[in-house]
Amino acid sequence: MTGKNCHGNVHSQRMSEKKIKIKNRLWNRYLDTKNVDSLRKFKKIKNEIRKITNEQIEVAKTAQTNPKKFWAYIKGKTTSSSIIGDIKDKDTIISEDDKKASAFCIYFRR
Repeated sequence: MTGKNCHGNVHSQRMSEKKIKIKNRLWNRYLDTKNVDSLRKFKKIKNEIRKITNEQIEVAKTAQTNPKKFWAYIKGKTTSSSIIGDIKDKDTIISEDDKKASAFCIYFRR
């Protein structure tokens, strides 16, 4: 399976790891510079990480008693949409799928 490991979605795991690295970097930057903006950014990302972690803990605790909530959480983290928006080609906007495919084909042949 591409994009998954035995513990779930690799993309979301990497995003969590990336946010933790950013949080650590912001904290070290704040310690070095005592910049209030760095502290504000640190607190914001710390709260984001805490929210994600608390959500995961809550889902894990209630997995036995509420499997519907567990599977809804899993589905939400593993489902991805691959909708391509409208494309602007020179002065025209392309919105039909077959024309988008042709435009990409022409662009990447160059």
